[in-house]
Formats: sequence, structure tokens, C-alpha cells
Amino acid sequence: MTKRVRCIRTTAPKKRRVFANSMEQRLRERVNALASLRPEDITPELWSNIESLEQIRKWESSEFGIEPIGSKARYTTTNSDFGAMLILLQAEITRLTPPVEGSAASPRKSLAVQLEESKARGGLLEKRLKVVGRERDRLSQGLESKAKTVRSLESLVDHYEQRVEALSRENSNLKARLFGLEGLGVVK
Repeated sequence: MTKRVRCIRTTAPKKRRVFANSMEQRLRERVNALASLRPEDITPELWSNIESLEQIRKWESSEFGIEPIGSKARYTTTNSDFGAMLILLQAEITRLTPPVEGSAASPRKSLAVQLEESKARGGLLEKRLKVVGRERDRLSQGLESKAKTVRSLESLVDHYEQRVEALSRENSNLKARLFGLEGLGVVK
């Protein structure tokens, strides 16, 4: 027979931070913030916050309106919901990576290299388009749901307005009957 031991907590439970935005919104804010930056805008302090996906996950900036992401489980490039956004973030990191010190200016790129870079940019834009499309679909579904709710509430309001009107008419009829009866006296 096994004896159960009750664990007594000696420390207070860790308080979790509650964020106003969903993980998808926080990822979108990061993508938009990095997309708005140019490599020349990157300071060493900013680079220390955005040099890897893990650093970007922990990144918190009031300047960009960015809150940290606590969930490591869904913060993977293979996640079906958020993987595409993380790939976008990785591409933005690559784009913003500062040049290596002491490297000479590279000669003009060959057409094959330019073509590959163009294809990579096209792929990145396709991924962004998919993310935006998913967001549009989600918002559209939410809007349809809200529209149905509004229509049902409008019909409910109409029903209650009709009910109030019917009760008002009935009340008026009863008052008229009551006043008609007040004029009559009680016969003994």
C-alpha cells in the first residue's frame, strides 16, 4: 500500500502576467515593427533584443508597443498556426543583420544570385499574404457572427416593442373600463 504524501507549498505561487493581446497579435506587432526598420536604424541595444527568435520572443518595447511572449510551446517554426509568422520574423532578422566588420564591399551580384534573392523575397511575400489572408478570414467570420447577433437582437427589440405597444393598449382599455365603472354606484 502506498502512502500519499501531501506537498506543502512553502512559497507563494508564481504570478503570471496577463497580456491584452493574443499571441497572433503580438507576433504580428513584431513582424510589423521589424518590417518598418532599415538596417541603418538598428542600434546595438535594439540588435541585442532582435538577434534571434528567442530574443524576439522575450522582447518587450513600449516604443513599438510590443509585449513579451511567454509560451515556448507554440513558438516554433513548425507550428501550424504561428510557424509562418516565425519564418517571417527569421527572414526579417536576416534582412536586418548588420554587416560583418572589416568585410569588403561585395562586387555586383550575378543574375543567378539576384534571381534566388528575388524568389526568396517572393516566398516571403507569399507567406505574409497567407498570414494576412488568415487574419482577414478570422475577422470576416467574427464580423458575420456579430452581424447575426445584431439581426437577432433587432428582431428581439421589435418583438418587445410590439409587446409593449399591445400591453399599453390593453392598459388603456382597462383604465377606460375602470373609469366607466367608477361612475356607477353600488346597488343595495
